[in-house]
Amino acid sequence: MFVRAESAFTGSSALDERNRAYQPAVAILGLQLGYTQGPWTGRVFVQNLTDRRRVNGLIFDNLAFGRDGNYYGPIDTSRVVGAEISMQF
Repeated sequence: MFVRAESAFTGSSALDERNRAYQPAVAILGLQLGYTQGPWTGRVFVQNLTDRRRVNGLIFDNLAFGRDGNYYGPIDTSRVVGAEISMQF
């Protein structure tokens, strides 16, 4: 049996090169539970346990229709729950 806990802490950060917008600090947590027997391993996991969504790259203005007051950028994934079975040989 094994248990694994993960944490990633990101401080407050600017979202563009001109420092017009910031996002607050965030903690992303993960958890895994698993079992190993011989060459087989099974595990269940949850990534982003707190379900915090954050921008993970630079933001930009609306390029097609001029500045509309919104910023656009890539967003991290939300909570992911999964199961995995693997075999080593």
